[in-house]
Amino acid sequence: MNSAELIARMCAREEFTVIPAARLKALYQIAQSIAGMPGAFVECGVWNGGSAAVLAHAAYMRRRHVWLFDSWEGTPEPGNEDGQQARAKYDSHGGKLCVGDITKPGQAFAVTGITDNILHLRKGWFEETLPRDAPEIGDIAVLHIDSDWYASVKVCLQVLYPQVVEADLSSLTITVTGLVAEQRLTNAWQAYS
Repeated sequence: MNSAELIARMCAREEFTVIPAARLKALYQIAQSIAGMPGAFVECGVWNGGSAAVLAHAAYMRRRHVWLFDSWEGTPEPGNEDGQQARAKYDSHGGKLCVGDITKPGQAFAVTGITDNILHLRKGWFEETLPRDAPEIGDIAVLHIDSDWYASVKVCLQVLYPQVVEADLSSLTITVTGLVAEQRLTNAWQAYS
């Protein structure tokens, strides 16, 4: 299946992703550029697995380990660094923003036709799960951080960025999406580096 068919199929199945088609296409192109690179695929902030499945399809490697980290209970509370707009959005959803279903990522991968990747679903908050599981992950070929809050992006960078193969923000092996993701990445990167 080509990228246009895959993205159309994922967008038609709103149960897997709410990321717009143009953003999925951009993520696909980023992942495709490193398709032959060895290492794991890691996504932090999975929701129902649609973007993870698209990225894994683009960077396909037989029996690649795919690590998916999410609370599947929604986002944590925003911190002071996230501002009033983030707080208002979180509060308007009753503290239940981006609640996913842990059974959906496997279904999303099935839609792409990828059945031989090894999925590792890790439920919990990043500050608990990432330090625990990072040693087992090893080298990372693709790190996709889909997080809305500064503290979440920062912990992902602190724990996982040192494991990214050929790590460099300009290499686009790290992508960040979310409410105001570019500013969160900039602030978290400055705090990290």
